[in-house]
Formats: sequence, C-alpha cells, structure tokens
Amino acid sequence: MKCNPLNLDKYINKGPKVFFIYGNEIVLRNQSKEKILNYLSGEGFEEILNVFTDDISDLDGLLMQNNAGSLFANKQCIVINHLNGKTPESFKNIHKYIDEHYTNALIVVSCAEKISPSASWIKELDKNCTFVTCAKLKSFEEKIWLKSRLNFLEENEKKKYVENIYNLNQGNLIAQQNEINLLELQNINGKAEGSDINNAEYIPFDLEDMIIKKDKKNTFKILHSIRDNNSHYGPLITWVLGNLLNACVFALSSNNIKNSLQISGVFNNKLNQYEKFIKSTSPTRLIKNQKKIVNLDLACKGIIKKDFWKEIDYCLIDLLN
Repeated sequence: MKCNPLNLDKYINKGPKVFFIYGNEIVLRNQSKEKILNYLSGEGFEEILNVFTDDISDLDGLLMQNNAGSLFANKQCIVINHLNGKTPESFKNIHKYIDEHYTNALIVVSCAEKISPSASWIKELDKNCTFVTCAKLKSFEEKIWLKSRLNFLEENEKKKYVENIYNLNQGNLIAQQNEINLLELQNINGKAEGSDINNAEYIPFDLEDMIIKKDKKNTFKILHSIRDNNSHYGPLITWVLGNLLNACVFALSSNNIKNSLQISGVFNNKLNQYEKFIKSTSPTRLIKNQKKIVNLDLACKGIIKKDFWKEIDYCLIDLLN
C-alpha cells in the first residue's frame, strides 16, 4: 500500500501498523513520522524504541525479540532511523518478521530518495506495510500542504498567507516551515495582541543565535527563563534545535558549507556564524546530538517517561562544550 504525506490520514489505520517513510523531503518525512506516532499513541502504544541503522549490528535479532515479546509486554513501536548512506542490507529481511497478525508497530524512516518496486523484498514488505513517499511536491500540492499547516489561522486569512509564503519560498519546505512557525508565534491563541509572546522575556528562536555563537551563559539563561515562564514552548524549542542540528549535519557532507546551509533554510545573515559553529564542533558531537532530537520530541509530548527540561540541558551542555 502506497501513499504520500498529503493523504496519509486515509491509510494510517489500514492493515498492520507498519510504515516505511522515504524520500528527499526531510520536512515531510519528519511530519509523517510525527503524525504516525500521534496516531499510535492514541492506539495505546506506550513504549517507543528509537534505533539508528549506524548503531544496529543485529536488526534481525531486534525484530525477532520484538515479535517474541509482543505477547507479554506493553504495545511497542520500533522506529528505525536511516539517516545517511545506502539502504542497509538488513532492510531486506524486515518482511520476514511482519505479517497480517503483527500486533506491535514498526516505523522505518529512510533517507533513500527512491525505492525499487520491482525489488523482491519491497514486494514482500508491501503485503503488510504502508509506504509513505515524501518526494518533492508539485506546485499545487505545495499549496495544499501549506494550507494544512496554517490551521491556527482563520479560514479567510489562509489564502493570503499561503500565497505570500509560497511566493517567497517556492520549492523550499524548510524555509516555508520557518515562516509558519514565526507566524504561529504571532498568533498564539488566535491573536497577537495580549498574547504570551508579547509579554515573554525570551522566545525559542532566541536560542538559535546563542547556540551558534557557543554562548553557554546566555543559552541557559534563555532556556531556563522559557522553562520557568513559558514552558508551553517546549515543542518549539525541540523544533529550533532539531532544525539547527539537521542543517549542520547536512552541511558536513557538502563541499560548500554555506550553499548547503542555504538549502536547509538558514538565513543569509547567519551563514558565517553557522559555519564557525560547524567548524568548531566535532562531527561526532553534532551527529550524536541530532540523534537525541527524536527522544526530546517524544519526552516533550509525554510519549516517553523522561524529564524534557533535564534532557535538553544535557544535550546543550554536551553540544556547547
């Protein structure tokens, strides 16, 4: 079964809870994963196990153990994150552990731009899996996606903002998502006037500048002020940090760091500071903390039992050292 992020809602509850998300649009991959995790949470899946292909030596053993334990444990969802490189050979065996009676949940999030429908393992997996294709959107699809992300606006306002954001950032979903987040901040509770944002000492976007400057003192001053006065900004803090780290890790594999950062939606006036930050931070540390973002997001949403604010502290301490 195949779908795309725009019609995922129609397929999310069909068949076994097995999903394979792939394609070159990072924003769509992440949003599809988030939508599926929210759906699974409502279905009683309390245990989320996040693993990364770079760290797994025995994927078969993990899936076998997951299958065997499903009769006795809480409902469990395994999220397999494939962030770079070729599709792992171990993926070719996933279908052996999945059938119509599979009672747990499995989400594979792959950076692969395409998959071969004629490959035997894809054909087998397709019998009990929903493939979510996150390819570049056509113009009309991009506007549909934009409108769906502006659900915090009144219906009569959406068309204007869809056109404005689309015209400024056509084809760049990361930049469009940046604009959406800024707009949402200005429309908290449906109005900008009198909202928390006007009264707040700091907002999550203030963190970005302090982090890339490696200003540890002001990073934690801003973070703890938000924690104490505007803790509902937790999800946006996760998004800001995740976006920052994704841009940095993506740039690591490029011969032209600034060009890569621009593709990721970094504003021109921040390119030099981002480049300094990347060059002064070990690639291992950047990648390690990028991998923590998934669990930070889940902790913030209460899907896993971890103290979000402590975890974000640990992440930033490590990143800024």
